[in-house]
Amino acid sequence: MLRGKCVVLGVTGSIAAYKIANLASALVKLHADVNVIMTKNATNFINPITFETLTGNKCLVDTFDRNFQFNVEHVALAKRADIFLVAPASANVIGKIAGGIADDMLTTTIMACKAPKLISPAMNTNMFENPIVQDNLKKLSSFGYEVIQPASGYLACGDTGAGKMPEPDTLLAYILRTIACEKDMVLGQMVALDNKKIGRLLCHYRKAAQCHSHKRVNRFHQIWILFVQGYCMVANV
Repeated sequence: MLRGKCVVLGVTGSIAAYKIANLASALVKLHADVNVIMTKNATNFINPITFETLTGNKCLVDTFDRNFQFNVEHVALAKRADIFLVAPASANVIGKIAGGIADDMLTTTIMACKAPKLISPAMNTNMFENPIVQDNLKKLSSFGYEVIQPASGYLACGDTGAGKMPEPDTLLAYILRTIACEKDMVLGQMVALDNKKIGRLLCHYRKAAQCHSHKRVNRFHQIWILFVQGYCMVANV
């Protein structure tokens, strides 16, 4: 479904980093060429070998790694990318990108990338609601980045509130929608998938989970998967 598409995943230092392994696996199953770039802090939460095993591509961390496949690696990968998703996106990396700081492989690559760019913040509620972080997110939005609003719930730090990275299925839906809209949209051939439709479906999913009904949760999960698969078929991605 995504054959010939190059998806770049930027992973930063957050406890949610391990979830991106599921996203990478799902994209590979859709025949996407998945390339993962990690910050050094991210390697404290998940080993780069995990992504290399799942994607079949070298996981990039060090800007000055001499064992590379491209001439000028961050520029070459940026040119190949059909979409660049940073998830989880820490406050630190969000601030760097918003301020034009490019001091590692992730930030230099995204600065050189002209493909659609998505940012999925993941952090403590107080950090997410900090006016500086919010200002940086608004700045990224003004530069054409799409900011995926975090979910609310129980966080790894023990707090409850906004700042939770959306589940891999949700991130996958954003990727499919964006690639289709940018690369494959033919009038009359696709059904528009907007944020409200994603939100409504996930709302039902969360209500089922809150009811602690495994049958309902499984049912809505099946509906979600069919929804994404059906979208892929209609959009021909």
